[in-house]
Amino acid sequence: VAYIEHPLLGDDRGQVAVVDRGGQRTVLSEGWASVQGLAWTPSGREIWFTAARQGALCGLHAVDLEGNLRTITTAPGRLILQDIAPDGRVLIVHELKRGEVYGKGPGAEEEIALSWRDFTTASDLSDDGRQVLLLESGEAGGPGYGVYLRNTDGSPAVRLGSGRALALSPDGRWALAMALDPPERLILLPTGAGEERTLPLAPLVNLQEADWFPDSQRLLVLANEPEGLPRHFERSLDGDAPPRADPPEGPVGRPGGLTPDGLYVGMMSFDTDPPTPLLYPVDGGEPRELAPVASGARPAGWTADGTGFFVVRDEEGARLISRVDIQTRKETLLHRIQPVDPAGAEKPGSIMVSGDGRAYVYNLSRTLSTLFLVEGLK
Repeated sequence: VAYIEHPLLGDDRGQVAVVDRGGQRTVLSEGWASVQGLAWTPSGREIWFTAARQGALCGLHAVDLEGNLRTITTAPGRLILQDIAPDGRVLIVHELKRGEVYGKGPGAEEEIALSWRDFTTASDLSDDGRQVLLLESGEAGGPGYGVYLRNTDGSPAVRLGSGRALALSPDGRWALAMALDPPERLILLPTGAGEERTLPLAPLVNLQEADWFPDSQRLLVLANEPEGLPRHFERSLDGDAPPRADPPEGPVGRPGGLTPDGLYVGMMSFDTDPPTPLLYPVDGGEPRELAPVASGARPAGWTADGTGFFVVRDEEGARLISRVDIQTRKETLLHRIQPVDPAGAEKPGSIMVSGDGRAYVYNLSRTLSTLFLVEGLK
């Protein structure tokens, strides 16, 4: 069986591999910044796939079972292989794909475009809603991606460094990122004057996400112990103390759910319908259960004072942002999000809200595609 491995959650970086009937896995081609679409040739001697070494403009490549690699064809734009017919005809999609960011700063009357280069993703919004942390993972981002900081008033973005952007520190001094090349490590990028710092992940492995505690001196990371399942760990910035495990092992949701006081990690239990929000004490102990959110609503962060949280739900092609009071369960509508240009746009993706609910940013993926049937490729 031929397949594509994507080791990083939410990212299509990866490698092409095969596994035989005995369970033996072999990596045939690795180091791709974007890889999607795979099929065996009719002869079974080669595996064709579409991938790019940098950015997302994938070309069509072939690899045999000995790992010999060749390029078949490229084109302006992004190619995604769908299938190969027994007679050798190839079904392939040509895409023009962009990652876009939109938002509204505090006091603004209308939202504006906050994208910077060709594939922009918002990773975090400052608590006051005045700055957004951006990830550039397209052609302009470079082989290690680019981390940018931009004011939500639309002024030019500033490049901070390389890596996958994760979160802004509450004191505004640092942007947290993760390196994309080995060894696994976190990167602290200064938002002003200062030098870049690194924090090795070891002895943990398979880093997926990370966020800051309110004191800006500790991190909450989602990773694995070498023989364990994913769980949250507390890491100090000095790197001297060993990581301390917090909530239990297993698929427990992503960081970013820290309460404003840093005492609890917010997660969702899907054992109920609708799902029930749970607060796990960082220092250990039984979780505290909150009343279930309304069906179809998804949590989107805490209010700055900790008395409520934000939820997002879909309604008639739009997404609604509301504030929910923890004590009364009263829900107050704050914003209605609906892309002005719907051509090729998916539903708005992850949404970040400032602590007072006045500002927000969201991600939007836009794809314009054409399906081709191609003959004569060899």
